[in-house]
Amino acid sequence: MTDASVSSSSFESMTGFAARTAALGSRRLRMVLRSVNHRGLRLHVTAPLDAELAEEVRRRIGEIVRRGAVDLLLDPEYASEAVAGEAQAFIAWRRTCASEDLPLPTWGDFYARLAFERHSMGQLALDPEETSKLLSELDKLAADFLAVRRAEGRRLAVFISGHLNEVRGVLADLRAAIPGEQDRKLARLKDRLERLRAEIDPGGRGDVARECAALLERLDASEECNRLEAHLAAFEDALGPHPREGRHLDFLAQEMQREATTLAAKCLSEPASRASLAIKTALERIREQAQNLV
Repeated sequence: MTDASVSSSSFESMTGFAARTAALGSRRLRMVLRSVNHRGLRLHVTAPLDAELAEEVRRRIGEIVRRGAVDLLLDPEYASEAVAGEAQAFIAWRRTCASEDLPLPTWGDFYARLAFERHSMGQLALDPEETSKLLSELDKLAADFLAVRRAEGRRLAVFISGHLNEVRGVLADLRAAIPGEQDRKLARLKDRLERLRAEIDPGGRGDVARECAALLERLDASEECNRLEAHLAAFEDALGPHPREGRHLDFLAQEMQREATTLAAKCLSEPASRASLAIKTALERIREQAQNLV
């Protein structure tokens, strides 16, 4: 699978950020929308709005976001001395205190006063025109937010595709080495069998030989390679023009990790062990990124 075909897919990351400032008459409203990973959808809205408008804001954001821990912050920027130009307001307050022979306030005192003033202002009183303007700016913020999540999702898909190609290449080399790996295992078993046959199987019934054959069959890594290749094909299909959701990709990555763990246990030679370790490392990176997709 090429990076170009993956980058054109409509993947969406759970990580996103967008910010806008809405002008509502003489006031300005700082709007910040951000999200990180979450098993489902957790939407938290912090806004000085009445209950009806706050519910409408939640509904609009909930319609466009399927998964993630999403936080929406609407922060008023009032045109008062305490909040417009913090440095100038702080200096002016200290001068006033000095002229009145009062203790000079610190930055901590200033921010405590600022928080009190914002809390005292309470909910925003918006007329119908300002409410319409707020919702319009909110829709633009949501569009910017989705664009960021989708761009990040495409980058993650390209990253995952590169590691899938890495796994496929290492797996091909490992499969080519399996016959030699089996021959080495058989040679070791034969050597031990010859040394222990007289003691363990004096009657010559062939019990040890049958056990060794069964053991050699269990150590054959061909089945794990076949299943791993099937999972790789399914994962690549899921990254195609009709991508599956992140939970499905996470499940496939988990299944591939299980096969890779069994494969590593069956690889006895040093080159095969290194190859299986490389596969497990790449699959771990794949799963980490798949868990960030919606």
